[in-house]
Amino acid sequence: MKSNITELICPKCEATGSKEIQKRICIHEHMDFKQDIMSGAFFEWECPGCSERFFIKNPFLYNDSENRFMVYYIPDFEERSHKIPSLIKTKSEYDTDSSTLRIAADYVTFVEKIRILESGLDDRIVETVKLLYSKLTQQETNNLVYSMVFEGGGVNDDLRFAVFLKDNDFEAVIPYTLYEKTRDDFSHLFTDETAEQFIVVDQQWVLDMLS
Repeated sequence: MKSNITELICPKCEATGSKEIQKRICIHEHMDFKQDIMSGAFFEWECPGCSERFFIKNPFLYNDSENRFMVYYIPDFEERSHKIPSLIKTKSEYDTDSSTLRIAADYVTFVEKIRILESGLDDRIVETVKLLYSKLTQQETNNLVYSMVFEGGGVNDDLRFAVFLKDNDFEAVIPYTLYEKTRDDFSHLFTDETAEQFIVVDQQWVLDMLS
């Protein structure tokens, strides 16, 4: 696990303090951090002056070597891909050649990607399911789906999503058989992923591939 001590200034009371900012983690070597990473506590800093808690937005690389994926949390990232850092490529514990490489520009997406990939699902197919469900919901109810977030499920289990409309939100349960059918119908249309890069895979990525 790579970290550095960073000096911080409270935006509320302007007190100064420091926090050990983690840059990357091989999660199976540090499973004691898993719960805090998924809850967000891992990224929080408590001001020593006013005790206000703040979420620290710094790039962070999550490596799951057992499930062969990495999620690179880069806050507010606006591009569609990011070249693999040379430092990572030289480290044996970061097997970029055989891992799924993803970027998350916000914390919710970061956690969602981890949940999808550690569940054994293909996030490209999950994003396709979300796209189709959103379009069908809009056609049938005239409600625009602002967001869908994967919450759980996996191979042979129903997929659960939080669905957010303008004035409402609810949980949608999608059968695994529908995920399988979507995979059978669409996966052959997706081109091979670009080597040597972390990429953003979302509903826009699906639209770009299908076009």
